[in-house]
Formats: sequence, structure tokens, C-alpha cells
Amino acid sequence: MLQNKASKMILVIIIALATYVGAWAALTIHNNYLTRFFDMVTMHQPTYNTFMAFKEGDFSRILEMTDPHEHRGQISRLNYHFDIILIPISLLYFIHEGPETLLVFQSFMLALAMLPLYLLVVKIFDSDKYKYTYAILIDLIYMLYLPVHNTNMDTFHPVALAPLFILFMIYFAISKKYFASIIFFLLSLTLKESVALATAAYGLVLILHGLLKKNIQKKDFLLGLFMIIFSTVWFLLVMYVFIPHFRNGSSYYIYLYASLGSTPMEIITGILLRPAFLIEKLTGNESLSYITLLMGPLAYFPLFGFLFLIPALPEFFINQLSIAPYMSNALGHYTATSVPFIFVALIYSLAQLKKIFYKFKVEKWFITVFAILILFTLLTSYAFSFIFRINDIIQENSPYRRISNEYFTDVKEWVNKLGDKNLKISATTNIAPHLGSRRYIYLASMDYKDADYVLVHTYDLTNVFISEEMEKENLSNILKDENYATIYHKDLFWVLKKVNYEQN
Repeated sequence: MLQNKASKMILVIIIALATYVGAWAALTIHNNYLTRFFDMVTMHQPTYNTFMAFKEGDFSRILEMTDPHEHRGQISRLNYHFDIILIPISLLYFIHEGPETLLVFQSFMLALAMLPLYLLVVKIFDSDKYKYTYAILIDLIYMLYLPVHNTNMDTFHPVALAPLFILFMIYFAISKKYFASIIFFLLSLTLKESVALATAAYGLVLILHGLLKKNIQKKDFLLGLFMIIFSTVWFLLVMYVFIPHFRNGSSYYIYLYASLGSTPMEIITGILLRPAFLIEKLTGNESLSYITLLMGPLAYFPLFGFLFLIPALPEFFINQLSIAPYMSNALGHYTATSVPFIFVALIYSLAQLKKIFYKFKVEKWFITVFAILILFTLLTSYAFSFIFRINDIIQENSPYRRISNEYFTDVKEWVNKLGDKNLKISATTNIAPHLGSRRYIYLASMDYKDADYVLVHTYDLTNVFISEEMEKENLSNILKDENYATIYHKDLFWVLKKVNYEQN
């Protein structure tokens, strides 16, 4: 049985360990040229430009990025996602102005989520003498949880901060520290527009939980109501005012739900009017695999706390109704908003199990239950987590490798040679993340004609937004473009320079 002081020491150690392992794994992937234009460049470049805005006083560069989809030149990141948390995150670039900063920061914030998780367990099991033991064990389960690993390894995304912010929001809400809960609620809204749907649903859960216990307090009711109203208004403002303001049109990602409608309200109406379609999608193999990847590592225990899974449903619907397989397979960062609610559901499920076991005078019930949980999380992570397969992934014959060791030296030399941040660079997907610390950066298979230099590795072809045939055709056009001269060529690797380019 752990005591308070010992458990806190262990907590610090496992947060530090999780940060180190997560950062090591993410940096190993990046340094081996396995991060890609989407989303390493699309996250790093607007963060870098915001950092430069603060550094040089040119505030037109805040969240500025080179349009990766629609060839519109320099645009705001808010054309695509309303992740304004990138503005304060950019201040970290005063320490190191590279994508490595984002990767390390993400690993730390994912690990730090074990702090509010620990506090939640201690709060919910307040009268149990084993509460500190439970808290550390659940933190260990979180550290091993496959979706957390998947989020950490999927380059960088602001929504990876959702476990930390949302768990603090919930902890302070049930601790009756309403102002602190609202602070973390507001921080959660800065991560991504869809998070507002989850926080609105949590506001509903907060009210329902109090009503079911028949002792709801006025302040709890008002906090829940505030979260519902504010989240809904925020979501509508972002989708109908803020993003359209920057795009001069509706959200770019609406096309992922084109079969349901062309606006958020049309999509919602389409879902309500087509129940057969909804049932078919949500009971299909992809949805079942998605649920298995989220619940399987936890032996499906969170299902017993279904009420607290309600806030995870919006993300589930968003992912499963999308036509994008990278959203519906639960292998990336698209489950990050669900993770905190799944663990809250797990905690409440364990609290219910404890009551059942205590009726049969089984005081040390948790030994068997936590043994099952740790075994399931460990086995699933060992089998599927990239963190446990780093050495295989970076091997020369790995299917993940787009640039072989044969070209590493040449590619790295040219990345260093073109370090001038005033250069406009276009590069293929695995090279581009190492050249993203500049105002202008293009993905070669989609855009290059404004670039001063183009770096092409013809095996480096992976772009989920256009077909492989189109990608190959675009790269072939680059190599034949008379406006660019080849200044270096070795087998599959080319460096081209604009013919009329003059260095300032």
C-alpha cells in the first residue's frame, strides 16, 4: 500500500520516464526522415512564423503558412483548423526554433496528463486506504495505453494537449474549484474546433451525473450549463464565422462528409434523416476495429462507466462518418480528445466494481483487476505500438523508409546547404520537415513553381490528398521544367535551382 509521499515520488519518476521515452521515440522517427509534410510541416511552419512575428515584430506572420492544399500562396493556419494554442506554443521556439521543440513538448504534455489523472483517482477513491496505489497503477496503464502512443508518434498536433487540459477541467469540476475548471475548459477550446463538441457533451454529463445521484448542486448545474452553451456558441462561431472569414468559404474538411451535406448543419441534418446510413457506418468493421483499439487495451472496463464516455461520442462520429481512412482507423492523433473521457469512465467503472467486490468482502479486489488491465495494455502496446518497434521502423528494409541510408548523407548535406531561411524551398514529403523553418515551404508533388530550389527524391512519394499517379506525373513535370536546372543528381535524388534565381 503506497502512502501519499511515496506515490508522489513515483508519479514524478513515471512522468519523467514517459516524457523521455516519448521524446526519444518521436525524435528518432524525425531524425531518420520518417516524419512527413503532413502534418509536420503544416504544424511547424505556422508555429515558426508566429515565433518570427514575435522575434522581429512583423505580426503579419502570426500563424502564417504556405497553403498546402489549394495553391493560394501565404495563408493563415486558421484557414484549416482553429488551433490558436499554437500562438503561445510558438514562444518555446526562443529555446529552439525547430520541429524538435514541438515533438518534445508534445511528449511532455502527454506525460504530464498523468498528474490530473492521479489527482482524479485520489479524489474519487478519497476514503479508500489504497487510493494512492490505485492512482499510480492507473497512471502506469495510461503510460502503456496504445492510443496515447499513437498520438505521440503522429508528428505534432495541438489536440495532443487534450488529455492534460480536459482531465484538469474534470478534476477541478468535481473538486468544486469552478474557476480553475473554466480556465482549463477554455484552454481546451483553443486546441481544435471539434473539441467544443466534447466539452459541450461533458457539460451535459456533469448535469446528468448530479441528477442521477439525486444531489446535484446549483453550481455544478450552472457550470455544466455554461459549458454546453459556451461550447455550442464557440463551435458555431468557429465553423460559420472565424474559419469562413479566413477561407472566404466553408471549412476545407467538409468534403470528408460530402455524402451528408456541404455545411455543418446540413451534415447534422443528413445524419438525423438517414438513420440506416448511420447504423451501417457505426456498426461496420471499421467502427468495430476503432472501438476495439480504444477499449481492448483496457479490457473493455470503461464501458461500465458509459455515462462518462458520452463526451467521446462526437469524436467517434466525426472519425467514423469521414471518408478518410486515416481518421477512422484510430491509429493516429484522432482519438486524443476521447482518451481523457475513456480514463474517467475507467475510474468510475473501477469505483463501481469496488462496491460489488466489497459486498462479497473481497478487499484486495484491485490486485486481479489491475493485473488484467496492465496485462492488456502492455500486450497491445507491445504488439502494435511504434514505440516498441522503433528499431524495426528505422531499419534499411523497413516499409516505412522512403529515403534509404544510401541517400541520407546527400540529403542531409543539401538540407544544411539550403539553411538560409529566406530561400523558398519545395521538397518531397520526408525531406520537407527538415526545411520547414522558413516563411515559404512547398510540397514538391503539389506545388513548386514559386520555389528557388526544389529537392526531389523520386521514391519519396506519399500524399494522402492526391493519387500516386498524379504525384508521379507532377514530379515528372518538375524534372522536365525548363525554368529549373538540375544542380545535383544521384540516382533517385535531385536538386534543382530556378534558372533566373538570384541570391539577394
